[in-house]
Amino acid sequence: MYYCILILMAAAILHFVYESIIAPSLRLELRLDLLRLRDEVRLLKIENSRAAGEGAEFVDRHLRVLQDSIDSLAGMLFKFDLVTVCAISDRIDRDVELKRRVAARARILDNCVLPGVLAIRREQLRIAAKALAVNSGPMLLGCAVPASLFVGYQTVRNKIKSSLTVPGTDLKPFMPDERELGVMAI
Repeated sequence: MYYCILILMAAAILHFVYESIIAPSLRLELRLDLLRLRDEVRLLKIENSRAAGEGAEFVDRHLRVLQDSIDSLAGMLFKFDLVTVCAISDRIDRDVELKRRVAARARILDNCVLPGVLAIRREQLRIAAKALAVNSGPMLLGCAVPASLFVGYQTVRNKIKSSLTVPGTDLKPFMPDERELGVMAI
């Protein structure tokens, strides 16, 4: 019994250190990466407008959808965990209209074949996966073996990808309110 109490105390201390020091630092780094990506999207739009008519185009709707996707992830970065991704995915599956809008936004992004946009989308997916790992880290460590048996990598990646194409206005239920931002905002 004594060892169980010591193990639980050590786990509580490690969890406290992770959630109060390590995770916020990692989230700040991811947020800065997202802001850098958003700047790259804007710069790409400026550069592409100068070179209009020279191949693939980066039109305003590409800019709006990609920028909204990055801003939405930045807005809910501290709350972007496995539970949130599953809730978003479940809502997409249940709401036919939302599924249609998500598919339309995904088509808009898929139609843009500029190498810069493709690189930005890959980087955004990488950042989202890192945020998922940071925010679900302690839970994932305890469930790593069962989770790897039940959930394949491709399934999780598809859920993240569909979560990134949800319009910002439809993410309002998942966005933090003012009370949550008081202590947790980075």
